[in-house]
Amino acid sequence: MAGDFSDVSNSVPFRYYPPTRIYAIYPRYGPKDGETVVQVWGENFLNFDDNTRCAFGSKSVVATYINSNYMICVSPFSDVVEKPIPFTVSLNNQ
Repeated sequence: MAGDFSDVSNSVPFRYYPPTRIYAIYPRYGPKDGETVVQVWGENFLNFDDNTRCAFGSKSVVATYINSNYMICVSPFSDVVEKPIPFTVSLNNQ
């Protein structure tokens, strides 16, 4: 029977959440030394403490959750200069 978990013992909860979307970031650039405070606007942000992260290319940093539509990240040092890198948000450190 779908949704009947009465036969499950010694389990750990798993949570599904709606897809996170990014609408804008500001600023969209900063010095290679990092430490730029980047504001992030979007939807479906959740606060999972150190698992809520922003990635600047392959470098990930902990995000500061403000609310479900806004968070702040501080850019890390980068060896990549003069070309764009992907910016992403993760709620589960993945």
